[in-house]
Amino acid sequence: MTPLSNPQIVGGVNRKEGEALDWVHERFSGLITQLIQKLTDDSPETADLVSDTFICLLKTKRKFRTPKNIKQFLIVIARNLSLNLQERQKRAEKHAYGISKLYPVYEDPQTEAAENAAEYISLIYQSIEQLPRTRRHIFLLYYKEGLTNPQIARKLGITEKTVANEKSKALMMLKMEFRPKRIRTFLFNLFL
Repeated sequence: MTPLSNPQIVGGVNRKEGEALDWVHERFSGLITQLIQKLTDDSPETADLVSDTFICLLKTKRKFRTPKNIKQFLIVIARNLSLNLQERQKRAEKHAYGISKLYPVYEDPQTEAAENAAEYISLIYQSIEQLPRTRRHIFLLYYKEGLTNPQIARKLGITEKTVANEKSKALMMLKMEFRPKRIRTFLFNLFL
């Protein structure tokens, strides 16, 4: 990035020019991130709040005189956004507590099992997507579309032995991915 003078930075930010805004983001994003993390106890929403802080800089009609004014503006915005988040979280907790008193949660083993199954299926499909392209294609043709090894071999123009090997390798990779016994058992029941 080309070094910018203070007048170039301030003028560029006031005119919303990309190079000056990039400089400001590069220069102050670390500081703003640390501030928000400290104010929100490392909230998972930190990255969103940092982005929102810089969006406020883009939207403001305020004219700045020095880079220090820009820094102070960003700090105030970051602090206010962090405080707003904390207030929203407190209200949500208060409402959730009130609702939990009105409507107690009853444990339903079938619902929990269905949720676990849905989670396992999601994890399995994410892992399948990570397989090499050809291996994934063969795996899905066999297990999802129900094609036989000879049908897959004809469709892809490869040997049946290659289909069998790729299918076996795919299963082996998935087994390795899901070492915990419960997930592995679920995986075998799903695909075998």
